[in-house]
Amino acid sequence: AILVGIGTVLADDPELTCRIPGLLDRSPVRVVFDRRGRTPAKAKLLSTSQPTWIVTTPGIIKKQIQKPHEAIEVNENGGPLAWLRQSCEALAQLGLTRLLIEGGPTLATAFLEAELVDKLYWFRAPIVMGGDGLPGVGPMALDRLGQAFGFRMGDRRQLGNDVLELYERPA
Repeated sequence: AILVGIGTVLADDPELTCRIPGLLDRSPVRVVFDRRGRTPAKAKLLSTSQPTWIVTTPGIIKKQIQKPHEAIEVNENGGPLAWLRQSCEALAQLGLTRLLIEGGPTLATAFLEAELVDKLYWFRAPIVMGGDGLPGVGPMALDRLGQAFGFRMGDRRQLGNDVLELYERPA
């Protein structure tokens, strides 16, 4: 499945579909993490026949979601990171065992802090944006460098002028 948070839905209104000719039927399940039910009824994700699963808290948006889309309700017990873990467990019970997190820094940081990341696919381009660019990961409130999340490089590929690096979490 491909996952975004509500921030990405509100900022970008993505479709999250495969638009490569001949592979349209291979679009992944689309998942939105939206605890407060802010997904607009006119969002592109909800205007196609491909199912979108919106993970939310009970009673928030279930009435607004119409087939083929679905609301998955997860109780908010134990705070945001606990909700994130419980949401992933709910998705696993529905058969989703792999998520491509295509969201912004808030969602990426939450998954890292909840220790739910096995691999990082890090794309780099030969450009410098400086502080004007959007960060890929948000603040983590680390006191020491030793608290940082460690990964090891598994692969590196040149893609035209860009570089794709695969990092894996040590076992």
